[in-house]
Amino acid sequence: MYTQELPLVFFTLLAQLAVGIILVGQWAVPASQRALARRQTPAALVFLAVAALLSIAHTGTPLHGPFTLFNLGSSWLSREIFLLCLTGLCLLLLAFKRRKADAAPQEDACALAVILTGLLLILVMGLVYNQKTIPGWNHLGVFPAFFGAALMLGSLWHGLILARAKAPAEALNGPIICAVIGLGLTAASLPLSMPDMALAGLNPATLIIPYDCLGWSHALHALASGTGVCLLILAALRARPQNAPCPCLALAAFVLLAAGEIFGRWVFYLSYSRLGM
Repeated sequence: MYTQELPLVFFTLLAQLAVGIILVGQWAVPASQRALARRQTPAALVFLAVAALLSIAHTGTPLHGPFTLFNLGSSWLSREIFLLCLTGLCLLLLAFKRRKADAAPQEDACALAVILTGLLLILVMGLVYNQKTIPGWNHLGVFPAFFGAALMLGSLWHGLILARAKAPAEALNGPIICAVIGLGLTAASLPLSMPDMALAGLNPATLIIPYDCLGWSHALHALASGTGVCLLILAALRARPQNAPCPCLALAAFVLLAAGEIFGRWVFYLSYSRLGM
């Protein structure tokens, strides 16, 4: 099994999960449950820290990783690492502001800084892979796929937390809307993710997975992620007598979505191929 890029699979998904947790918690969770959403900031910080460690571990010489920051003017990879550090600093400051139960001054400004730097980080992540010599990555589908994953993962994380806390089913409305938007972005990315089969100059020796398998792989990814979102909707619709969503369905939704996104991101890296030598 091809596992060389698994650190990058989890790096990108964990970073997008961290951004999604803050974005959905700040703008989609109702005010009545905002205290619960605020308590997810340390989890987002941990996810982003693990993502940073994975990004360093993937380099050939991890101790030389900081030197990549010297190429900000010419390298999207350097900009990605810089924005990862900047998002982490903003998130650390937000976690410090939210260490108490009551809202702190400038807390919303810190949250906005995390969201903006996080969204910019996701955009730059996509630009890292837009290389003309790698047709399997050089397409617009990268961007909606990355932003969609952030929305879906963040939404279903909050859906799980709200369900476990026995919040009213109405509290899931915002996260469900965000998850559906994220699913729509993911669906829009799939047709864009199929490279031109007749592309001249493609080197068959560089193929990791036959292009004939990509369509089925993308369909399986969409099915798993879509089913995860539908399970969260079902958890809200089948609220128990006390009007609380079913935690087991919410957990199954998050696990299924996570599995689908891991598989989909792995397929993305398997679509690697080069032009020429």
